[in-house]
Amino acid sequence: MKNRREATKLKLFALFVNYNINIGLIVPDPE
Repeated sequence: MKNRREATKLKLFALFVNYNINIGLIVPDPE
């Protein structure tokens, strides 16, 4: 079930990116 595992990874990655974007809107990225 590698495909299912990859899909879960993509979901977690999407949540992680979305979280970082939301934080970035509040606190500007130092870089």
